[in-house]
Amino acid sequence: MKLHPWGMVYTILYIILCKIFLETFAKRRSGHVSYTIVLLGVLSVLEYVLSIFLSDFMIPKAVIIILLGTIVMSCIFEEKLLRILGLILLFQGLCFATDYISWAFLNNVFASIQQDYTLTTNMQMFMAIISQILLFCILLVIKKRFVKQDFAMLTRMEWLRVMVFPVFTIISTISMSVYFGFSTNVEQKNMLLCIAFGMLIMNILLFYLIGDILKREAGLRKEALFRKQVKSEIEMYQQISENYNQQRKREHEFRNQMLVIGALVKDRKLDMLEDYLSKWEEKPENRIDYFDTNHVIVNVVLNTKYQEARDKGIAFVVKINDLSKIQIQDEDVVIILSNLLNNAIEACESCKEKVIKIKLVKEKRQTVISVINTFGLEPVLSGGEYQTTKENKAAHGIGIHNIKETVGKYGGSCVIKHNEHLFQFIIVIPEK
Repeated sequence: MKLHPWGMVYTILYIILCKIFLETFAKRRSGHVSYTIVLLGVLSVLEYVLSIFLSDFMIPKAVIIILLGTIVMSCIFEEKLLRILGLILLFQGLCFATDYISWAFLNNVFASIQQDYTLTTNMQMFMAIISQILLFCILLVIKKRFVKQDFAMLTRMEWLRVMVFPVFTIISTISMSVYFGFSTNVEQKNMLLCIAFGMLIMNILLFYLIGDILKREAGLRKEALFRKQVKSEIEMYQQISENYNQQRKREHEFRNQMLVIGALVKDRKLDMLEDYLSKWEEKPENRIDYFDTNHVIVNVVLNTKYQEARDKGIAFVVKINDLSKIQIQDEDVVIILSNLLNNAIEACESCKEKVIKIKLVKEKRQTVISVINTFGLEPVLSGGEYQTTKENKAAHGIGIHNIKETVGKYGGSCVIKHNEHLFQFIIVIPEK
């Protein structure tokens, strides 16, 4: 590339697009933003200078620029040099493809109007702008396909709306390039180039603006998850405290009852003893603890949710075994079980046949948690994810995400599915 007033702008945009591409597949290093800006600025200057002094040596210039980019990007991303090099080579291939498409298009356009401006420096710059905008569109599609966080939060319709801007920019730039061929005024040509570059820059700024908004929304979502987690833990620990106090009262009452029974036995008052025992005998439905897994937290959650479900007329079918040695932290047990059973109880409330089946066992060096429940309202699937059916979606619908995130801490897996009558949530957490 010869010395050109827009050459530096083109080089900066090329490096920014390269960074956007690498962000799709590589993890950024933690560090100050100014550090990244300085590195990208230095790389822009070096590549621009190399593009001028090595303009007659295409292959050496390309090799040096690729190696230089690999070194600088390895300082920005936490990846091995070879992986960075491979990604930059792939990005360079995309650049060559979009350059060829834009060149072929403009060559055909100006051939149809019997003019040849495609070899002029200014026209080459216009070709470069169209190539970069086309490359930006491809990067957006790649982001949509491969990014699992932040941008994955956008729905298909929202992605289509985002794509309107670069597509409109391509159409506008092509229209200006055609008008550019008829323009003989230098100021007009520079103005058209300025508008074209400006629209591309606005697209990139919009891209980063959307990214920042999504990151902030993800942060708010995590904060909501944390608040819900803390609330669940507080409720469970309060229940533990309450159960402990009730247990102490029962023990005290039991000792008093045993004193009375002992006195009646000592006095040989068997008729009175039989009558006393028949009145004192506790009914099964009034007992505090129905399930015992040898795990205090699991017992509290199961017994508390069972009591809640029974009050709402929901049948509980439970299969459990000894969970005393499960390798899940107490707070995570609360998160998983509370969210699972809360969702199941809410789903059962809106249907006629109210049944919740729970399997909570430790077997074959893994912990299996399965909750199957009937439901009234059909579960909503969007983008492969189950969505809340409640009106306030911002305040609800985070339970499943919370469960998945917690299970992922232990290298576990989740299977979620439903048919016409039952909703199933199965969790398997292996022992380490």
